[in-house]
Amino acid sequence: MPEYFTLEEFRDLGGMDDEGKYSDATIERAAAYIVAVIERVVGTSFVPRTFTRTVPLVNGSPALSAPFVLEVTDQQDVTTGSSYPFGGTSNVSVTYRAGYSETPPADIKEAAMQGTRARVLDTASNARINDRTSQMTNEAGGTTTYVLAGMERPTGYPDVDAVILGWRRRLFGLGFI
Repeated sequence: MPEYFTLEEFRDLGGMDDEGKYSDATIERAAAYIVAVIERVVGTSFVPRTFTRTVPLVNGSPALSAPFVLEVTDQQDVTTGSSYPFGGTSNVSVTYRAGYSETPPADIKEAAMQGTRARVLDTASNARINDRTSQMTNEAGGTTTYVLAGMERPTGYPDVDAVILGWRRRLFGLGFI
């Protein structure tokens, strides 16, 4: 099941309702890929994720590494006197939920759906264009240039990349990445 949108929402996009042509598994793989790119580039998840980490106590509170901690669900003392992983005697094992929000903002959700749609179409077995094509000239002499993924184009889909990079700039300004 995609994390940023439902399969029903995705199937409502134009041309995506043919379950024989675009299986749920294909959509889920494409969605997982796009979500992974979004979260890697932006530096956070837009849905809650659960983490369990051994961390030091700093001023009596666990030093958690993920941005946007939503809640600590469990905290237990770790064996004292250990020099691993942080040394000292005030390490704790903490389980917590973190993510930008409980549900993705509308623009991230839309970018995830559009990126998933583009990925499904680009990787379909009946896709007409090789995914390494950067430019194509047709018989009438017209040329089409394709955007390829890169450092400032994480997915290669311009509208999707604009949303991802906008969020990266926004959150970078807050000091989270």
